[in-house]
Amino acid sequence: MRTTVDLRDPLMRAAKARAAEAGESLKTLFERAVIRDLGAAPGETGKGEVDYPLIRSRRVGVDFTNEQVEEMLADDEVERYTS
Repeated sequence: MRTTVDLRDPLMRAAKARAAEAGESLKTLFERAVIRDLGAAPGETGKGEVDYPLIRSRRVGVDFTNEQVEEMLADDEVERYTS
């Protein structure tokens, strides 16, 4: 299926650089990223469910939303490939 996605210019440059490093197409990079985010490709079965966190701690945790984590990771990628 074809679709259009608007990405910030620095993020797109980082994605192109990552795909080139891996010797793969942008399509493959995006598919892999979406599969990783969703947990499995359609039709694939997992080995079982896991409860998080895997290692319990008595420390007070920091609460981040998924959107905040995604933005931090994207900013890290942009910084990594544009510096």
